Amino acid sequence: MEAERNEQIANEPHTAEAEQTKTGGGTGEISFGKFKDAKSLLNAYNSLEAEFTKRCQRLRELEGERTGDKTPPDPLAEPATEFRNISPALRERIIGDYLRELSAAKSEAVVLGTGGMPVMKPVARPRTIVEAGKLARELIERKE
Repeated sequence: MEAERNEQIANEPHTAEAEQTKTGGGTGEISFGKFKDAKSLLNAYNSLEAEFTKRCQRLRELEGERTGDKTPPDPLAEPATEFRNISPALRERIIGDYLRELSAAKSEAVVLGTGGMPVMKPVARPRTIVEAGKLARELIERKE
């Protein structure tokens, strides 16, 4: 059946002009090529369309299998389902242990890594005699 279809496709004209030249260019009679009538042409077209659809679906399945095998499994999917199935008391204990480990591992925050200059507070300069006296008193008290 398929070989017969291939022959029909190969021997048929591909344009309306070629069909007209084959029939003598007249417009009175419609020629269906190797087909007897319009119904047989329609049946051949429908069977060809069905075969094409089957092949496209099969190709899509094969491509899906090929790409589906290469995707790595999600490593976090299974432990997440296991974690949901444990008791609430055990869950709280696990979370508490984890938080204690995090707080123990905290290091002092480093504002400036290596290099650079430290941030300095602007120097306080007195504007009046009264402010100068207060500043002098603070400096003397710190030294004692």
